[in-house]
This record gives sequence, structure tokens and C-alpha cells, in this order.
Amino acid sequence: MRNHRSVLFAGTLLSGLLHAQTDSVRLRYGQTITATDLMRHLGVIASDAYEGREAGMKGQKMAADYLREQLVSFGIPAVPNAEELGLEQGYFQPFDLEIRRPGGIVVFFQEKPYRFMEGQFYFNEKLNADVKVSELVVVADRTARPEPFAGLELKGKAVLFVDGGDDQGARDNVPSVGLMARMSMLSAAAEKAGAVVLVFSTPTYESLRNNNAHYISSPRMQLRKEGGPPRTPERR
Repeated sequence: MRNHRSVLFAGTLLSGLLHAQTDSVRLRYGQTITATDLMRHLGVIASDAYEGREAGMKGQKMAADYLREQLVSFGIPAVPNAEELGLEQGYFQPFDLEIRRPGGIVVFFQEKPYRFMEGQFYFNEKLNADVKVSELVVVADRTARPEPFAGLELKGKAVLFVDGGDDQGARDNVPSVGLMARMSMLSAAAEKAGAVVLVFSTPTYESLRNNNAHYISSPRMQLRKEGGPPRTPERR
């Protein structure tokens, strides 16, 4: 019994020493972090010179180079055999991105075109080919039902949902969180029902477009899929 207790005590002591060593390392490096340095780094990478640091763009690459320079100044070396591992400058792992610019969808009604941000806009672009529909199903509903298209045959058809705007945001001509939630729910419901296109009509169209113009019209960037169509390549 005595031996068992001594071993347990030794193990506890060893664990405590290791924990103390770990804490000392944390403390040593933690003490090198100061509010002054943090503000200095933040002032650099958050400055207008870095143009927002959008992925794949000039500002993001400038920020990456700045971080690399800091690692070098701290004495953190590059990854050994970086070139064999496909790394750039010893610190960066490259990957391909593709950019999708919105605006490619034009809606024609009675031979009149409605172009992007000119009578219509959208948040995502899922159509990859021209779609011609001969029947438009109009749904007018002031309530956001869980199944707004229940009982309707929508497969292969276009749907026009007329939003009643029965909320304070619509009365003030300001898009509300409730409106965005309805749009998201209706989009999922229309896709589930097999509709090829959902057109959402709302009295807050103008304010919705104007308030979200930058987001709506900005390019979308994502990782390039293997075997996907060639698009504008970007690195890092």
C-alpha cells in the first residue's frame, strides 16, 4: 500500500511540474503581447491601403505578406522543403479561386428586358442556362405559411410571389429582418416544389435594392471545384 501511494504521489508531482513548465511558456510568450503592438498591427492591416483585404485581391495579399514579415521578424523560419510541398515563399499554401460576377440573368416579359438592378435583382445565381417558361403561377399571400405552395403544381414552372408587406418595415418602405426570412423560406420551398424560377415582388423593392446594392452587385468568390468550368483564377 505504501509503494502504491508513493508512485501516485510521484506521478502527481511530475504532472504538476509539466503543467508548471507549460504555464511558464505561455506566460513568457503571453507577456510579449502588448496593447501597443496590437494597435500598431491593427492600424496597419485595417488601413485603407489594404483595400478591405478581400480574398484573392491585392489587399489580402498585402496582408498575407505583412504577416509573413512578422513571422520572419519573430525568428519563425519557413517550412522546410517548402517548394517540394507546393508552398510559396515558405509560408503560403496556394489554392485556386473562382469569381462569379452577378448580373448575367435578364428577365424578359412580353419581349421587354428587365436587367440586373434595373427592375430586378437576385442574391444568388443558380441558373446555368436559358430558361423559357410558358406559365407563370402567381401566389399572393400576406402570411408566411410553413408550406406556402402546398397543393400547387409548380414543377418546371415559374412562380411569382406577391408579398403583402404586412409588417412595419413594408409600411415604412424599409426592408425588415422578417422580409429577408420570408424570401429565404420561399426560395427553399419553391426549389423543393420543383419550380425553375421564383420571382418575389415586394413593396420595399427600391429600398431593398438601394440598401443592399454593394452586397448584391459585389463579385462572389469561392474555391474552384475540380472538373468545374474554367473561371477567373486567383491565387492565395
